[in-house]
Amino acid sequence: MNFKWRTKDDLDGEYEENAALRITPNNGCSETPGIDGEKIFSEFFLVNNSRPVFYEMGSSTYSHRDSRLLIAFTGEAEKDENPRLCPDRTDSGGFILNDVREDPDTEQGFSLAELGGVSVSTAGAGSVLEFSLSDRQRNRIARWDSQLRKREYEAGNEPFLRILSSATADSHGNFSIDKPTVSFRNDLKWERDWTRPELSSATYTVIGGDIRLFLQFNEYMNIFKDEGMENPSVDLTGLAIQNSSSSPTRQKTFDAEDYEIVREDMDSERLIVDISRGEHDIIWNWQDEVNLFVSLSSSAITDLSGNMVKEIPENAAMHVETVISTAVPRAIYYKFNNEEYNAVENESEIEYREDYIERDSSVTFFFDQFIREDEAEESIALHQVEKPDGEKMDTGEWIEREEVIVENFSEEKFINGEQVLSSLTFVPRTDLPGNSLIRVRIQGNNIKTFADIEMPLNLVLFFRTTLVKDDFNRIVSKSGRTEVKIPRGGFSEDGRVNFTEGIPSQIPDDHRSPRELHRLVSAANSTEKKWEDEFHYPFEELTTEVIFKSTSGEIMDYIFEEFGTIVFNYSDLVCSAGYLSAHGGVPVKEETLRIYYLDENSQVWTPLSSSVDVEEKKVKAPLRHFSIYTVMGGKNYNLEDVHPYPVPYKPSERPSELEGTIRGGITFTNLPSECEIEIYTVSGRLVNSFRHSDAELQISGQPGKYSWYPVKNSSGRKVSSGVYLYKVSTENGVKTGKLMVIR
Repeated sequence: MNFKWRTKDDLDGEYEENAALRITPNNGCSETPGIDGEKIFSEFFLVNNSRPVFYEMGSSTYSHRDSRLLIAFTGEAEKDENPRLCPDRTDSGGFILNDVREDPDTEQGFSLAELGGVSVSTAGAGSVLEFSLSDRQRNRIARWDSQLRKREYEAGNEPFLRILSSATADSHGNFSIDKPTVSFRNDLKWERDWTRPELSSATYTVIGGDIRLFLQFNEYMNIFKDEGMENPSVDLTGLAIQNSSSSPTRQKTFDAEDYEIVREDMDSERLIVDISRGEHDIIWNWQDEVNLFVSLSSSAITDLSGNMVKEIPENAAMHVETVISTAVPRAIYYKFNNEEYNAVENESEIEYREDYIERDSSVTFFFDQFIREDEAEESIALHQVEKPDGEKMDTGEWIEREEVIVENFSEEKFINGEQVLSSLTFVPRTDLPGNSLIRVRIQGNNIKTFADIEMPLNLVLFFRTTLVKDDFNRIVSKSGRTEVKIPRGGFSEDGRVNFTEGIPSQIPDDHRSPRELHRLVSAANSTEKKWEDEFHYPFEELTTEVIFKSTSGEIMDYIFEEFGTIVFNYSDLVCSAGYLSAHGGVPVKEETLRIYYLDENSQVWTPLSSSVDVEEKKVKAPLRHFSIYTVMGGKNYNLEDVHPYPVPYKPSERPSELEGTIRGGITFTNLPSECEIEIYTVSGRLVNSFRHSDAELQISGQPGKYSWYPVKNSSGRKVSSGVYLYKVSTENGVKTGKLMVIR
């Protein structure tokens, strides 16, 4: 069943007033099941084919300061009732506003659907459309007003509204009649804006590197000549900052060189002026910088309709609120030449860099705030505090600078996702001394923001420079455990020594893959285990790969013509009794330590002629080439310091708390790693014998000690008072002595 509505013209006036809708069921047959064929009629209803027509709006007015646009409609014929319009059937694109142009081809217009669009509602019993214009639409019309205010409107030469036939429809579905020209002056009662704008408030801000003056007006201002916000229309010379509201002794008049208008996305009630740092310093050095005032000439700026701003004379200047950022400047990153960025730990004043830097390097620090250039230039200094041979320099030798560069970034710059606003670069006059410890110091109170907020901490950074081939070089790893001394002429070019310590738990950086290095060390360690010597094993903490990397980045293998030295510092691994032990390993005496290098071809550890300094807790060996090195101990066969205590042994005088413990007997100390202990009477009869091994510790895990307790013979009877002989035997020697028992 289909229905089709026809227009009034199609009906030929037959149904202008009342009509009824007749429905005839028809399924193609003479009769329809369930319906007896009689005609079905609707109730009589009114057919309305009257189209809405724009009519004069009477006393209604519109100006750009009121964002509502009212458009009223009436019926097509005089006898027609006013239409009831439907906002949901209104197309704002069918309402087109045009400026005044003599040549229609150059008309500058827009539909109400453009420039942000409008919201539509109805008023006047539904016959009036009420458009709430967007700011950009309102401002466009106001700019037309500004262009026309210089001359009187001429008939047919003024802004106009065009209403398309598709613009709106009433509740009956009748579309409006096209209206090509609706006069702003006659039909819309357009009133030009003659009200002068006023300055409402002023704020001076110092936040980061932005130093700005914000001027807030009571309406939208003509800050830029065009909507593209490209050409400023403000006369900056009409603005001035002063230090008094009535009788200023300090005043700064604005100019285009030191003051710049900030471009915004669209017309605004706010004028933002960027102030140069030089001008800011002048203003900020006035005696009472928090009391700032602004004066304004009438020619400085107009509103969008061309009205000049109300003047604020210098003898009645407006107070300027100051907003100062209290953010503390922080150094976030530093880098050398084109190397990667390194994070700065601001919780500590001192940082150490493990890797070497090139001798021709400059150092740059990056900050999270804009900083003052003149004071920052004097904040940084470099000193050499250690010579290539390791000799300390108490005061340090001053590194002369070529220049110090302070840069406050004009464009956004991010490092690892974190924004930085400024940088400080030290450029040395000449190459830095080779293989030397260099100290960089930044004086915190010389790093200031433009609000004079200081960096709270001094920043001290230590780094080491690359080696010089013709110098004697001493290089110590960051942990202090590994040290190498290289003779003069040991290298054919400058470079750096890299340490990879703690193999295999630590991952090396560049020489070879972690898997390959781990495989080599593991294979050599497995070979050592085959000897089934519990006292002979590598100390992982003292297993280090030493390589030389030239300044060109190449890994170099050298065999030195003269021997150098490799040193391992084990001071943090040894106990007070002079024993070391690895994780789960058997304790070994420090005197037994020896340095080994890894023969990569046979995958075995090869011993070097080593010496131990028990006072400094260091073991050293000659160095002929770079390789993977480790430290191992062994069995201690030294019998020289073996002795028992207490002598004489008086059980009745022993402290009661020792009764029933192994410490309540006779203790032998400074024993070899493995030995036999035998007790004899003076006549040569064996009283008792014991076996000692540091692999099976007896006294609270203390190596080199064994306790004879209870003091009984091999039959389990108490040893009677008297003098006895002891004998301590190893595979390499014997030591004898006397002891006494008094009961």
